[in-house]
Parts: sequence; C-alpha cells; structure tokens
Amino acid sequence: MRALARRKARQAKTRDLLLLALFGINALAETIKVPQDCPLIQAGINGASEGDTVLVSPGRYVETINSRGKAITVTSTRATRFHRGRGHNRGR
Repeated sequence: MRALARRKARQAKTRDLLLLALFGINALAETIKVPQDCPLIQAGINGASEGDTVLVSPGRYVETINSRGKAITVTSTRATRFHRGRGHNRGR
C-alpha cells in the first residue's frame, strides 16, 4: 500500500514538473474565488501563490488590499466600478 502511495506521489510530482517545463508557471496556477473560497479580497491574495488568479464576484468590499509583491492576477467576474481609495473606510 505504501509503495503505491509513493509511486502516485512520484507520478504527480513528475507530471507537475513536466507541465511547468512545457507551459510555465500558469500550468499549476489556481483560481481563488471571492467570496466563495475566501470572504475578503485580501484573504484571497494572502492564500494565493505566484501565477494564481483571485477572481472577485460582484459585491461591496470595503478593504485595503496589498499584493505583497506576488505575481498574481486580481480581476472581477464582470466589469465593475472600482474605487481605489486611500483606506479611509478601513474598519467600517
């Protein structure tokens, strides 16, 4: 049983390395949905890895966001109005 688990883990690692070599980092990228997967945009950013996408559904999100230097994409499910404020509403 352990041998089978080790073999499957090795195969998965090999597959991931092959995809990375062929298609770059985006082959392993995930999409984090706000608010389905994370309640806040910043929570989605915090949980994201390089190459991931944080996909934001329509709604009102009163927060200040920081990408923390990650190479990620933050986008919405449809064209929305976006107010880029200075965090004046923080905590409300």
